[in-house]
Amino acid sequence: VTVSARYRALAGQAVDESIPILVTLTPGNFTALEKKFEASNRKFTREHIDGAPAEREAARIEAISDRFEEWLGSVSAAQQRLIAEYVRAQPANQALRLADRKTRQRELLEILRWERDPAVMREKLHAFFVDYEARRDPAFIRASRQWQERVVTLVADILAVASPAQREYAAARLKRYAEDCRALADEGRGKLPPGTRAAETATQPGA
Repeated sequence: VTVSARYRALAGQAVDESIPILVTLTPGNFTALEKKFEASNRKFTREHIDGAPAEREAARIEAISDRFEEWLGSVSAAQQRLIAEYVRAQPANQALRLADRKTRQRELLEILRWERDPAVMREKLHAFFVDYEARRDPAFIRASRQWQERVVTLVADILAVASPAQREYAAARLKRYAEDCRALADEGRGKLPPGTRAAETATQPGA
């Protein structure tokens, strides 16, 4: 099973489980979400578009290092060099990424704000999150796929030089993550809309 297939399955289940809450959102919720998107876009612009290239590069190296540190507990000098090489090899497609972010945010808000029928909302959100490439700019899709390939290579290179302590830390983190996912799934059972894929899965023997 590919990473993409796993994402689609998880995204579909997440949509099914979220519908009962999403149809109850209020205008105040939408305003708050808009402000959150605006703040996120300003942060993205500040870190990836504005400022001197050297400063943006250093910020990206630091941000990626922090993410790996969350999963490995630490980042060695060799791993830091791999991250720096990855960042410096990236094409300058930040403006394309920002435009795609804004388009997706606008489309999501339109679905949430104007669609109150749970079945129709589910259909539209499945199209938005599961079939996410269908309505996106072909140029962005190409860039995104290339980025995904580079990220997979970076993760493999980082893990190839990981210490035993880092591997142990990552295994413990993954175990906690799996336990959290199981707890959320158990909590959501019995609250799912009838007829959804998540509801059918939850009621199957051994689920």
